Amino acid sequence: MENRSKFYTGGKWSNDTLQERFDNIKAVLDIFQKKPNAKPSIDKYDLEFAIKNAFVSKIYLSKAVETAYHNLNRKAIFGNLCNLYDTLVKKKELCLIHGMYNNQNVFFDICKLGDKISSFNRKLKKAGKKTLPPIIIEHVIPYNDIKSDIMNIKTISDFQSIFGAVSICLVTVAENTKLNNNGLKQKMPAGVNYTTRPFARYEQARIEIYGWKIVNGNLVPLP
Repeated sequence: MENRSKFYTGGKWSNDTLQERFDNIKAVLDIFQKKPNAKPSIDKYDLEFAIKNAFVSKIYLSKAVETAYHNLNRKAIFGNLCNLYDTLVKKKELCLIHGMYNNQNVFFDICKLGDKISSFNRKLKKAGKKTLPPIIIEHVIPYNDIKSDIMNIKTISDFQSIFGAVSICLVTVAENTKLNNNGLKQKMPAGVNYTTRPFARYEQARIEIYGWKIVNGNLVPLP
């Protein structure tokens, strides 16, 4: 994970401008597409990982996750994820664009978030907390739906149009299963453009986002 992070971000996402992210992802794509002078020092899995996560611009929390953990000692349960979780509850979203994330005093490398969530789930299981749902990191727009667009990026405008639409959400296993059962685990609903209706999968599967309602595939703040 550490090598992946250093390779495509040059540090923590919260310190990267859009231009820096664009430059880094172009370098990754050059390697992926085996262009001249690209350094072939990273395997295909790492390239896919880098490309998939480079476009995450925001983090959300499902209502089911927040409801399950609402009255609990989050510090004791979440440990080093506590700041991340509490800020999500307070702000309803975390924007990873330069500067905004640092202001919340929440520091984490997005490449390592998956490891932290996995560690958290193992602790839940070990402690026998069967009433608390394990948490899954869910890409709101499946990678398969944006992969072809990513591979054809030419300008920072191309990058920004994709980056602005892509986010992740912390959901429960049951909510992840709902996506599977609706045939939406790895694809958007038929005929849906992810740039104009990014949350269409969640709307169709009836997964609620904490602090928001979904209207025509878009998030609308709750009063």
